[in-house]
Order: sequence, then C-alpha cells, then structure tokens
Amino acid sequence: MHDTGTQPDQIHKVKAHTTKRDVLQGLITKEDQEGNAGADNAAKRGASMHPSDDATSARYYRIEQTVSIFASHIGRLVTARQDTEEPPKKTFQKIKKGKISKTPQNYRTHQPVWDSADKIWRCDKK
Repeated sequence: MHDTGTQPDQIHKVKAHTTKRDVLQGLITKEDQEGNAGADNAAKRGASMHPSDDATSARYYRIEQTVSIFASHIGRLVTARQDTEEPPKKTFQKIKKGKISKTPQNYRTHQPVWDSADKIWRCDKK
C-alpha cells in the first residue's frame, strides 16, 4: 500500500487453497479466490529470485549460531551482577560442523580484576 500510494477500500482475511466448490458454496468470492491465487504466485516468484542450496543454508546456520553465541555471552556480561567478587566464567564456545560445544578454555590474554571502589570488574591491561 505504501509502495503504490493507494489505499484499499477494505482489508479482510481470505481462506487459502480454495476450490470452485468453495466459491459455489459461498465460502469465498471468485474475486477473493483470484486475489489469493495472485498473491501466492507473487510469493513463489519472489522466492525463486532468492535461490538457496545446501551450502548456503549451512553457511547461514553457522553464522546464525555464531551470532547467537556472541549475543548470549554479551547478554550474560551485561546482566551479570556487578556486586560479586567472583570473576566472569572463562568459557569459549566453538561451532564444529553445526554442533555447538562449550569447552572451558583460558582464552583470555587479559584477566579480570575486581575494582572494589567502583564494585565492577575491569581488565588488568589498560
């Protein structure tokens, strides 16, 4: 509607996958049936413009999992209670062939140091 600058007279839900019998029984109008078929065809054309294969799907899955891991880690850091004197966990998650494994690993070159004045964890390197 915004793309065309027009406003429809009326918007309503239309039953999908209907038959001629549905039209004859009054479950849907011929116009709505044709409009729904047109929308289905447009959706199929749009989907065909974005082909996908197994390699693309696998790459997308790995990226999605990586983003999820980082988002979870950032979320834990942001929401962690800052009034505890226990340093954040040192865990590293890695993706291997679509599987996520949590492997405890000291991957930091910088260590957290408790700043008792500000009651917050800080990096030992400045």
